[in-house]
Amino acid sequence: MRTTARRLLRASVAAVAALVIPIALAGSAAAISGSGGGTIIICTIVWNDPHGSTHVNGTVNATVGTSCTSPVAVISSFIRLTDLTNNRINAAGGSKSYGSKYNSGQSALSCLNATYQASGVVEVTFPPGYVPIYGEAEGASRAIYAMCGNITMASLEAQFVSGVSLATPSVPEVVTLTARKG
Repeated sequence: MRTTARRLLRASVAAVAALVIPIALAGSAAAISGSGGGTIIICTIVWNDPHGSTHVNGTVNATVGTSCTSPVAVISSFIRLTDLTNNRINAAGGSKSYGSKYNSGQSALSCLNATYQASGVVEVTFPPGYVPIYGEAEGASRAIYAMCGNITMASLEAQFVSGVSLATPSVPEVVTLTARKG
């Protein structure tokens, strides 16, 4: 099931990247057509909303996914999941990928009726010859209310959807890091 979750995460990151990359490229037109030309690597980072875990029953899970247009030297993800109602934090979610285009980090807490939010940092080291050589992004998901009790994880998913405050953004936070070959 973990492989399925990774495929879903990559698919959601790819879908967001398909929307974000053309905008990022349009904003980088000077770098593309500037003197010396060069190739561009764009890394799209998505902090996904907390949700009922599909592989560990009775837990709330949060992920951060990074998808780059070309392999990079290193992608490091650190994600923490915070129970804002009960002041619980799981800061143990981290992962590193070397020579890859993808990375994802995950963090989980046992489910209590509470409001949850994921946040964290992603660091990207671009390949030699790219400027900048290093990029860092901080971000957060929406704050999501979950009711757990004796309900199943499937109905917990429905509670997340219906429990979203209208004051929160309608999509997860998306950040891009860009480097150009010098």
